[in-house]
Amino acid sequence: MIYKKTKAAVILILSALSVFSLSASGQINPSGQLGAAYNGPPAPADAVIYEINFGAFSREGTLNGVALGLDAVKELGANVIYLRPIHPIGELKSFGSSYAIRDYTSINEKLGSLDDLRTLVRVAHQKNITVIMDWVANHTAWDHPWLANRNWYLRDRAGNALSPPGKGWDDVAQLNYKNTALREAMIKAMQFWVVNTEVDGFRCDFADGPPFDFWKATIASARNATKRKLFFLAESGTRELYEAGFDCISGFDFYNNLKQVYWDKKPAKIMDLPGGNDRPNISDRKPEARYISNNDLLAIEGPTATVFENERGAMAAFVLACMQGPPMIYNGQEGLAEKSVGVYPADYTSEQVNPEYKKILAIRKNSNAIKRGRLTSYSNDDVYVIKKDYEKERALVICNLRNKKVTYSVPDFLSIIPWVDAFSQNRKQLGKTIEMEPFGYFILKASSP
Repeated sequence: MIYKKTKAAVILILSALSVFSLSASGQINPSGQLGAAYNGPPAPADAVIYEINFGAFSREGTLNGVALGLDAVKELGANVIYLRPIHPIGELKSFGSSYAIRDYTSINEKLGSLDDLRTLVRVAHQKNITVIMDWVANHTAWDHPWLANRNWYLRDRAGNALSPPGKGWDDVAQLNYKNTALREAMIKAMQFWVVNTEVDGFRCDFADGPPFDFWKATIASARNATKRKLFFLAESGTRELYEAGFDCISGFDFYNNLKQVYWDKKPAKIMDLPGGNDRPNISDRKPEARYISNNDLLAIEGPTATVFENERGAMAAFVLACMQGPPMIYNGQEGLAEKSVGVYPADYTSEQVNPEYKKILAIRKNSNAIKRGRLTSYSNDDVYVIKKDYEKERALVICNLRNKKVTYSVPDFLSIIPWVDAFSQNRKQLGKTIEMEPFGYFILKASSP
């Protein structure tokens, strides 16, 4: 987010926040560790994850710029930020992608320094915000020093290193996880950040690339390197990765099913297919993160108002994401002036965040039924309807996924429950039918019997 401060004021503020000291080894001394407000990473079901695109988040596009914009993130309702890759970008065969890593234990000088990262993490902790880093373990840039190790990379018969097979990622070279020395080096690189900063974990890019046993060993090693709790998010829909130690995976099926409803006019009830809902037989500790945009989707498919027909369609999609799993918000998605390139105007402030986003996230935060409840679906072709029950709480979400008025026939037993509108706190008695506005929705709550 853009801040309106002079350069001198920025330096003064960041200097004041950098009160911790470093030991001779470069590690943070105990006297300067976590801020008093920080409670550690949230349980996965309580997480609201915010993806940081440095160039879109602040005018200067740095770690310091992120630190100065965290109030707006907190006001939105997010409690986890994940930083796009912070490492130096490769130059050989480069497309300029930050996912072409040239050095796993350094910071891109355009983003700042190691001390800047420590300051950012400390500021975030003072606001009870968790910080996780993007970790690209499957491949490196072509000018990474590891290329000198012949057996650390996938190679052809002539000995030439190869890009990840079948991906079209020509700016990176595929690592060879059959090599023990490579595994040890990657584990050590991840431990560097856990030990030398207060970073709270990692969002692991293309987690289906490296093998399962690598992730299991790596995550265990990272957790053993600190007494702090860590949060691991996999960019993968593979549920077996929970057994490797991940706290959360990505809801690929949810997004693909949702897109079919909007693009192909498939029945709304296909959201009940595997991955469409949050699978009531899965414990609340193992949810799938739900998203309607991210850095890849914005570049390929455009802003949410384009993907989901219009602004109201995008809001209906966001409601489902929040009601079904921990939501993951891409930097800029929540704006009143979302741009196709994901960049806000230079004078962006938190006041430009769509207030509807804040309200929806606040409702989610205060409802264990929404975050943890057992899900039952009553959807039809046009309207997605889910009831969620948890202990003495009950929530009902009714969402028209069509850009037209529709009528929903309410099941008899739902119509007699004394519901309360989660927005207005007014009583909402459902009749036998409900007239739904285009992309309209209701979020209702009640006490469970």
